[in-house]
Amino acid sequence: MPAGHHDQAQKLFSREYQAEPGYAPILFAVDVAALLKAPRMSPLITVDGLSKITGLAVQTIYNRHCIGGDLPPMIKLGKLIRFREADIEAWINAKVDCQHQAPEKPHIVKRIGRPTKAEQIARRQMH
Repeated sequence: MPAGHHDQAQKLFSREYQAEPGYAPILFAVDVAALLKAPRMSPLITVDGLSKITGLAVQTIYNRHCIGGDLPPMIKLGKLIRFREADIEAWINAKVDCQHQAPEKPHIVKRIGRPTKAEQIARRQMH
């Protein structure tokens, strides 16, 4: 920013507030150049955006939100649900790590009809 513009902007963003009688005025100033150089926050991702990134249906995301299901950390803005890009990436990376570490469950063929007493006992011991 050219020097003349910086001085002009500094004047615009400087405010002098009068304190109580007998006290010196208080001067508040905003450093415009520092604000322009400050890192920007990444845009928030909508439910539709999360749907496109993950491949989940929009309704599935809303359903998981309602029941407290598995979703990345979210930000509520009134009625709107938004997600940070970094949170989505961390959530996906955690899912990938979990899939590599999870042991495979044995495939159990279910019989038709009521389970036998032995199957009931075995199922109770598994949980």
